[in-house]
Amino acid sequence: MISMKNLAEKAKESYRSEPYPHIVIDNFITEEESALLISEASKIISTHNLKEVSTSMGGRRVLPYSDNRLKTIIKKSLSWRNLVDLLNSKEMVDLLLSNVVGSNIDIDLKRWLGSKTIYIKELPTIHKFISKRISKKWKHSLNSNVSSLSSLNLIITGILNILDDIYRIFISIFDHITGHRRLSLLFDYSISKKGYTREIHRDSDSRVIVFLLYLNSLENNVGGKLEIYKSLNNKKNYDPIPKLGNIKKFREIIPKEGRLIMFLNTSNAYHAASLMTNSDSERHFIYGAYTLSSD
Repeated sequence: MISMKNLAEKAKESYRSEPYPHIVIDNFITEEESALLISEASKIISTHNLKEVSTSMGGRRVLPYSDNRLKTIIKKSLSWRNLVDLLNSKEMVDLLLSNVVGSNIDIDLKRWLGSKTIYIKELPTIHKFISKRISKKWKHSLNSNVSSLSSLNLIITGILNILDDIYRIFISIFDHITGHRRLSLLFDYSISKKGYTREIHRDSDSRVIVFLLYLNSLENNVGGKLEIYKSLNNKKNYDPIPKLGNIKKFREIIPKEGRLIMFLNTSNAYHAASLMTNSDSERHFIYGAYTLSSD
């Protein structure tokens, strides 16, 4: 795994400010480490029917950070724990804030981050205030199909979700008053295949820095590339999904094992994933963000 010194050097070398601040770091993890992450994840996922893993975007199977299966992978695998510890370290976030954010904070992010004390911690939740039995049932409900839940379970889950949102807002207000900003590392492990694509979009406003870590390589003609777009309009408010006439493709980045891409989630940070066309290829990747606690 890359050292912080080498990471800082590569971040400065690869930094681009157009069309929005982003860096591309090759060999963030080695080819062997990438293969080990996939292998150790498959030990957990293979014990389940993959149909239970949510399928979206035309061929993407996702294990979100909130899913107990991903948490089990991290708990049992030293490779996964080392990766998460690095991504979640203060040194990593300080490096990103200086090399990716730097003086490029737009007016919206400046309102949130300017002259604030940044600290790294998991998203606030009411789980610690409720019994383990209720917490376990709540997590199970969140990871289940709505159609499989009883009316009572739906009501209880809805109430707990509302209370959780209120608590999170309360913590965000308290941080604002005390001059702090909590950033939380949220990510998922994904496997995409033939038919997968992602329309041109920008991520939710609460995400400060977005990242994509590829765990395997794909041939150039397979698809699955990250596409970075430039907005042709200069305006204050940008649509979550732009009109095609208002943007142009700026750059394509092919999946390569160990390649880390990070970008500042400005209001015009439009990106997409090109259509995967090869039925024999899978794209293994980790997609996430350093997210404000108000998310």
